[in-house]
Amino acid sequence: MEIYSSDNSDSDDNVTNSTNSLNFSFAAIDSNFLEDQLDLVSYNEVKDKTSMLLHYNSLTHVPENLSKFMNLRKLDISNNRIYQLPDAITRLPLRTLIAKNNFLDEDFLSVKTLEHLANTLEILNLSGNNLSFIPEQILQLTRLKYLYLGENRLQEIPHNINRLIRLEILNVGGNQLISVPSTVGQLSELRALILSNNQLDSLPASVANLNRLTILQLHKNKLRTLPTEIIALKNLSELSLRDNPLVVKFVSDMVYEPPTLQELSARTIKLYDIPYSEQDLPRNLIQFLSSAHHCLNPQCQGVFFDNRVEHVKFVDFCGKYRLPLMQYLCSSKCRDDTNRRHTPSPYQQHDHMLRKVLLSNFNN
Repeated sequence: MEIYSSDNSDSDDNVTNSTNSLNFSFAAIDSNFLEDQLDLVSYNEVKDKTSMLLHYNSLTHVPENLSKFMNLRKLDISNNRIYQLPDAITRLPLRTLIAKNNFLDEDFLSVKTLEHLANTLEILNLSGNNLSFIPEQILQLTRLKYLYLGENRLQEIPHNINRLIRLEILNVGGNQLISVPSTVGQLSELRALILSNNQLDSLPASVANLNRLTILQLHKNKLRTLPTEIIALKNLSELSLRDNPLVVKFVSDMVYEPPTLQELSARTIKLYDIPYSEQDLPRNLIQFLSSAHHCLNPQCQGVFFDNRVEHVKFVDFCGKYRLPLMQYLCSSKCRDDTNRRHTPSPYQQHDHMLRKVLLSNFNN
C-alpha cells in the first residue's frame, strides 16, 4: 500500500466519491469566499456530504459554518496557509483530517477539539507544518491508526507515544530527531515506521518487539549500527538504510590479540571436555568457564571467552538487501576457513551462540 511509505492518506477509506464529496480543491479561493459558498449549500446537500476537499487553495482559516456538515467524516485542508483549526470541527464526526503543508504549530488545536476527535479520528496528517514537538493533545487520540508528522521541526518523540495503542503507521521522517524512545516498541499494531531524514545514530532494541512491522525506513540518518535484535523482525519486507555512514574502516582496524593464559586454559577444558566441580576451582573461574561461546565456523568445535576474532559476513536480509553482520570466531584461522567454506545463514544460528551486530547498509 502506498500509504505506508508516503503521506498519501487520501486513500484511507471509501468516503470520497462524486456524490458524497464536496470538492473545492485547486480553486484558488480564500477563507471568506469559502464561507459564502458553504452558506449556499442546501440542507439536503449538507446531510449527504461525508467528505470535503479544500486542498491547494489560499485559506488562512476554516470558516465556522463548516460545522453545518454534521455527517462529515473526511476533511482535507492541505496545502493552504492555515495556522489555526477552528472549534467548528468539534461538532463533526471526523475519521480523517488531512492538514499537511500549512502553518500549524503546537497551538493549532484546543483541548476541547481533541476531546471530541478522540472518539472518532483514525487518520491524522500534519506533515509539512511548523511543529517543534508533538502536542500532548495528539496523544489523547487513542483511536488513531495513521499518524503523519513528517517534515516538521520535531526534536523528540514523547515517551508516552505508547498511548496510541491502535497506531499502524507512524511517520516522523524529515525532522530533527536524535533519538527514539524505547516505548515505540510497545506500539504492537505498528506496520510502518518512518524515521528517515533525521539525526539518529542509534535505535532502541525494543524496535524488535514490533512483530507486525513490514516497513522500516531509516535512510538519511547518522546510523553506524543497528540493534542486533532487529533480525527478529520476521515480517519486515522493506528496510531502507541508504545515506547512513558506511563503516568500512573498522575492517582494517580489527586486531587479534594473543589470548591470556586463563583463556587458553579454559579453552582446553572446554575443548576436551575435562571434568571440573566447585570443589576444584574458585567461583570466579567457574563463572568464566560457563561464559564460553561456540565458534561460528561449522568446521570448528572450538570455543572462546574474552578473546575472539571479528569477522564480517554479508548476508541477505528480507530478500532485498545484503548487509554486513559482524560475527565472532575463535581464531584467525577460522576467519580464513569461514571465507572458503559455506557458513549457515545467521537466521539459522541460535541467538545465544552468536552475537550479530548490523554495521552498515549495502544495497545490491
